[in-house]
Amino acid sequence: LFRSPPCTHPQQLAAMSSAALMRVFGRPSSSNTQKVLWALKELPNAPTWELTLASARLGHGSQRLCDDTGGEPFGVVDTEEYGRLNPMRLVPCVLDGTTAVWESHSIVRYLAQKYGPELHLDSIEGMARCSSWMDWVLWSNFHDCNHHLVDQVARTDPERRDVARIAHAHEGYVERLQKAEERLVQT
Repeated sequence: LFRSPPCTHPQQLAAMSSAALMRVFGRPSSSNTQKVLWALKELPNAPTWELTLASARLGHGSQRLCDDTGGEPFGVVDTEEYGRLNPMRLVPCVLDGTTAVWESHSIVRYLAQKYGPELHLDSIEGMARCSSWMDWVLWSNFHDCNHHLVDQVARTDPERRDVARIAHAHEGYVERLQKAEERLVQT
């Protein structure tokens, strides 16, 4: 998904608002950042963009990850410059010219509206239909299933994985996606 080498130096933040390319602040292991990266990949007229590694932590269990791997959070979000872009100081955040957009679903809506209106059926009604599903994902708490599944499968050594937790996360996915499947059958 990277289009060019990521910028990771916090001092470069000040010059970023004048940059011609879009900057995405986040970490690839963040499910919220992944939504934005996926949307950028799907856009037929995607702008040129660059990922700046940013986070206050490495994700769930980040202290364990730091202890196990010697990894450190990327930082950036604790700088004054970033706080002006995103007052919540979380990831993801997109800087498109002088426009800063934060919160993954807001970013995806912004990207679709500006760079790929066909992704929301080329109409405000289509955007409303798509937005309802995006907001349902928040309400239905997909994050719990996704978080535990990613944590156990991608971040935990195989011999330390909790198979019951993985199965429970899978069941959560099936339960939630069944609702989407029922709706798709009707369309």
